[in-house]
Amino acid sequence: MGSCEHNAGYYDAFKLQKHRKDFDANVTRLVLAGIWDEITDMLKKYDLPDEIEAISDWVELGTEYRHLAEPLEIANFYRHAKGEDTGVYMERGRPKRYKYTQRWLEHEKNCQYPRRILLLGRVGGVAQSFWQRPGPPGSEQGEKESVEPSGTSRKMD
Repeated sequence: MGSCEHNAGYYDAFKLQKHRKDFDANVTRLVLAGIWDEITDMLKKYDLPDEIEAISDWVELGTEYRHLAEPLEIANFYRHAKGEDTGVYMERGRPKRYKYTQRWLEHEKNCQYPRRILLLGRVGGVAQSFWQRPGPPGSEQGEKESVEPSGTSRKMD
């Protein structure tokens, strides 16, 4: 039985925890939270490349995770009445994993030049990074340029 049959959205259904599916969703939320906590710890320790926060795949993955998991995090926060102890979720209860992924998206949107890094692979132990300019609406791919160490760029075929 889905939450629609009970006239409740997934946030409310999760908060009430009346069904096994809600328990399973919480377990999955905790597993994913652990993974993202490890990623944020690695960022703090500089164990990941500096440019990871600008790689579009990571920005999109972090945004998708935040959009799916944070409503459940908020429901869990208030289900356990944590707001009474710590205050409002967004001010004092929000985990850093959501703050980081939101900051990545905001940074990408606020960049002066709308470019995105695409990590395409490794050659000889060196990552190949390409900058892509978004193409016109309806096109599948924009122009690709390689970025030289000097900061200059050249158009790729």
